[in-house]
Amino acid sequence: MTTTAERARRFAEAGFSVFPVRGDKTPYASDGLKSATLDPWHAQEVFEKFPKALIAIHCGQSGVVVLDIDVKDGVDGFEMLDENFYDIPETYPYDSLSGLGRHFMYLAPEGLNLAPKAGYRGMKGVDRRSGESYVVYPGTETPDRSKMAVAPGWLRDVSAVKTSES
Repeated sequence: MTTTAERARRFAEAGFSVFPVRGDKTPYASDGLKSATLDPWHAQEVFEKFPKALIAIHCGQSGVVVLDIDVKDGVDGFEMLDENFYDIPETYPYDSLSGLGRHFMYLAPEGLNLAPKAGYRGMKGVDRRSGESYVVYPGTETPDRSKMAVAPGWLRDVSAVKTSES
């Protein structure tokens, strides 16, 4: 059976900047998101100290944008997308940690640093995880970049975009 530490190493080898979080999604390290690493052996070493940790992925350092859709508390993010005529282009999907939503992982557009945004474009239950934010990845297999599309244009809200120079 593969340990979380071994999985964390494989994630880093695949270009995902990782760090350990508790079941409530809070980081173990006091510097939180800033403790994320792309170094495979450092990732394994850190996760060996926290064998019950979950793997969190730093979106910006990993070059990904995650469309986070929730269906809970009477809000259905999928319905919000439909009502606003937004399609979800095929990419790498996975169930959220709570099991009450779905994440769609996209490659970040080159040269842009997209800011994270809860209630993206005013839609309840629809969040953009990117830049200086993270997602918890509950799966056991390493996310496959070859199955990821570039984030669709509508998910790249220019009012919240910074160029790599700014």
